[in-house]
Amino acid sequence: MKAKALTTSLIIACIVLFAYFSAAEHAENTVVVGSITGEIGIASEKYVENLILFAERCNARLIILKIDTPGGELSAIKKIITLFESSKIPVCVFVYPQGATAWSGGAFLLVASHIAVMASGASVGSAQPVKVTPAGISFTNQSKITNAVTALIKHSARLHGRNETIAEMFVTKNLNIGTVEAKKYGVVDFIADSLPELLTKLKDKVLILYEEEGELRWKLTEKENVSDYKLLWSFENISKSEIREFSEGPQIKILRIIANPLIAILMLIFGIYVFLIGLKTPGIGAEILLM
Repeated sequence: MKAKALTTSLIIACIVLFAYFSAAEHAENTVVVGSITGEIGIASEKYVENLILFAERCNARLIILKIDTPGGELSAIKKIITLFESSKIPVCVFVYPQGATAWSGGAFLLVASHIAVMASGASVGSAQPVKVTPAGISFTNQSKITNAVTALIKHSARLHGRNETIAEMFVTKNLNIGTVEAKKYGVVDFIADSLPELLTKLKDKVLILYEEEGELRWKLTEKENVSDYKLLWSFENISKSEIREFSEGPQIKILRIIANPLIAILMLIFGIYVFLIGLKTPGIGAEILLM
């Protein structure tokens, strides 16, 4: 059984390595940049999916996702993490601009990225799950949910060589740390205050995939430190790459409006009033709006 499991693990590793080597070999010197600001929801999920598809069509070398968010829906965050992991192109999450936040769901995205970068004065953490009710926001203390969310961020941290203890404390202790602390404790790879600075600092690094304890794991490291690993993704000359911004299309903008809880409540109230008017004044046509 052990031999069979080892063989299966090696086959999977070879398939993953081949896919990434093929993508890296034919990648253009292009970097695709997107951004998420505000709450993370179904519109953000669809946006990231489109962003990755666009980058693959461009044969890009890197995807940079700038974020400044207070958090969002757990289901959308989990989906985005899955999109990161299945992407053929490395994803860099950049907490930007200066003073930006990666709170709650944003912390999950930062930890789950292939490359994690923060601007000066930014902050990350406060990821304890909450529930939104008509009475307001309250913390979720159910162990089932808290344990599941803690496991999610810890496993993401382990997969990308980040500090598992700090990642866990983001959830269990509502820990919030700044840029300097995030770099010191191994939550982010480096600090940058602009896209050109980020790409300049990245040009002498490589992203490798290696196996540890039977799991495949990612690591961003200096070129000279890869003698014991197979080179997977080089960022040489990436500072000279073409930057292509990916903006929201009409579909995402409409979806963001419809998915907004406040808009949804207002539409519900409007629908109820129209229905009542239709009952009170039959024949005028107000009820047709509900059809």
